Amino acid sequence: MKLFGNVAVALVGYIFSMFVCFRGHLFGGDLQAMVDFLDGQLILSCFEHWYMAFSGDVLWNAPLFFYPQQDVLGYTDTFFLNGVVYSIFRVFGWEPVMAMHGSLFVYASLGYFSFLFLLLRIGVGLRVAAAASILFICGAPIQTIILNSHLQLLSIWLVPAIVLLAEFGRSSAQVIRLKRATGFWAGAVVVYAL
Repeated sequence: MKLFGNVAVALVGYIFSMFVCFRGHLFGGDLQAMVDFLDGQLILSCFEHWYMAFSGDVLWNAPLFFYPQQDVLGYTDTFFLNGVVYSIFRVFGWEPVMAMHGSLFVYASLGYFSFLFLLLRIGVGLRVAAAASILFICGAPIQTIILNSHLQLLSIWLVPAIVLLAEFGRSSAQVIRLKRATGFWAGAVVVYAL
């Protein structure tokens, strides 16, 4: 019964944080607002570039918005990981703006659960960890970032996952599981690099 209660607390915190973070997108009816700003349009075009590159429609190192200049990524390379998640939604037929919101939802979910597990791992109680995870996902700075379409800053949601992978690597190395430790450290480096 205690396990059910713990899972319920974590899930209620998760549902609440997703509701607060995405309430404007869910109930405002204006999903287009995020891309009404120039930054949002540029970011959406970076996402779409990676989708088209994965589809084989364009070269990965030649975004169309730098035409006629060849082999210029600009800062589209910083959206590679976002482009992977975005492309999965696009493959399933989601429109570009919806796929962009879907990828943000995935990152927010990853951020919530990785921050929650990180806090639990260092001994913070479940209720405090859930409350801190809610603040991490939908605090005022995050809402400002979303409202101003500076979505590249939402990669902060990946930091707990990087730290958690590094910690798993450290704890695995302590018990002489070097292959496992190397895998966790490699995962942390890959997520950080992306």
